[in-house]
Amino acid sequence: MTTHLHAVSCRFLRRGCRIDQHELFSESYARSNTKRNFKLLRCFPHCCPEHVPRSYCGCSLHVLVTFVSADQAAAADTSDDVVVCARFEAASPVAVAGAGDVATAMPPDSIVALPVSALQLSIDTTADKHHWVRAEKADDRYQQQFPEVSGVYGTTYQL
Repeated sequence: MTTHLHAVSCRFLRRGCRIDQHELFSESYARSNTKRNFKLLRCFPHCCPEHVPRSYCGCSLHVLVTFVSADQAAAADTSDDVVVCARFEAASPVAVAGAGDVATAMPPDSIVALPVSALQLSIDTTADKHHWVRAEKADDRYQQQFPEVSGVYGTTYQL
């Protein structure tokens, strides 16, 4: 029997970082080029705990997933079928008719099919042209800081 898990919300957070001290994401980022033609974002998502004067500065991210109930969060905790991924892309400066907003290649709250590379437990994202980053469940000590209906997933390396 397949159990359907229902996430109520997902949001990014930075472990050990207070949102009242500074915003998690910036409006824009500078990029630096490397010899392998791979572009790194400087200070992504922000400099934590402080800026480091080099070509790349930033921090890892976590995703807080809130489920409908504590039972569903417990089921997600033991399931091998729960996959949490993130993808970051540049916003396209395309005006939405009548709204004046900015449209992106993938609208927020979209449901999309993940590429096979996002489902594998490899930290090598260079082969994935869509740049999906898979997160792993954070340790129990960190989980205890959040309500029972939540689960925290984080990257094992900096984005």
